[in-house]
Amino acid sequence: RAREQPHQRFQIRLPKQELEQEQQIQTLRIRRLRGQGQALLEAQRQWLAYRDAACTVQASPFAGGSIQPMALSNCLTKVTEDRTAMLLEFHGY
Repeated sequence: RAREQPHQRFQIRLPKQELEQEQQIQTLRIRRLRGQGQALLEAQRQWLAYRDAACTVQASPFAGGSIQPMALSNCLTKVTEDRTAMLLEFHGY
């Protein structure tokens, strides 16, 4: 049996969180009021680009090392969890 690499364990959580976040955004889409939902969707697209860039920079000191994927994954997970919590608190949408 192939040995699991340490960074593989940390990358498993993110897709599930992104799926949950996407489902929450879909729920917010349904609740659109006066075009605000479109603004949220555009903000989310921009936020995803920001998140990826910010976490890449945060993990960059570990570039080339075995801990780099874990550092990147940890950042993506934390930032995504924070964003999801913020979106859930948005009652205006």
